[in-house]
Amino acid sequence: MSDETWVAPAGVTGAECRINALHDNPLLIIMSNLSACQVVQTCVLSQRWRNLWRSVPRVIVAPEDFSDMADTAEEREVLFKKFVNRFLMLRNPIALDEFEFCYNMSRYDLDAESEDANLWILHALECNAQSVKVTIWYELLRLVPTVFASGRLLMKLHLSSVHLSYGFFRQLETSCKALKQLFLDDCCIYDAEITSNTLKVLTIDMNCRFMFDEQPSISIPSLVYFTFSMEDGKKIPFPKEHGITGDSMCFTQYL
Repeated sequence: MSDETWVAPAGVTGAECRINALHDNPLLIIMSNLSACQVVQTCVLSQRWRNLWRSVPRVIVAPEDFSDMADTAEEREVLFKKFVNRFLMLRNPIALDEFEFCYNMSRYDLDAESEDANLWILHALECNAQSVKVTIWYELLRLVPTVFASGRLLMKLHLSSVHLSYGFFRQLETSCKALKQLFLDDCCIYDAEITSNTLKVLTIDMNCRFMFDEQPSISIPSLVYFTFSMEDGKKIPFPKEHGITGDSMCFTQYL
């Protein structure tokens, strides 16, 4: 989006600036395509924009926005976490359609950093988020399954580089009654059986690992499409439901 779209040239009044003629709802939709840091920066455009960022229905948190704000990785990480906490705390108490964040996990204090990320996910779900996407770098997030106890409106979940501890799928089945799509990438799975009564699309991408010896299985009567990317020697989860046909399953082999 060009700068001219966002900022009127000097001497042009608000009435003459096309974007300022828009109602709040279309403005918020446009702003939802920006990262959270960029969204906050729009508050300096005019008095009208001062608090618009508090109501964006889609929140995208990206650590790249802080790459030039401090000299060391540790300082950038502190700024990033402070920003996310403040942004979520000061956001207006309205429904959140989508929440997406990337997080650089440090190996020095995995418990503390996992706690931060779990709190962000919990906050998003308490704001009735319908879609949550979590992408972790360097280390795996220790996800606490109980954060999904507030996920009654969650419809789409995408997790990358996460420990899915025992009971994760049972928690989703119990609490996330609206969940239709689940995408897993580079995750450690500790449940021998993947169960759900609502999932229609399940994707288990390359580098996901089942952390046990027995044969994993899938019990999802509602499943319409299942994609599983595998390497040689990798355990393939076996669908229990006879209604899941070959036409609805896709297996990708990586040698």
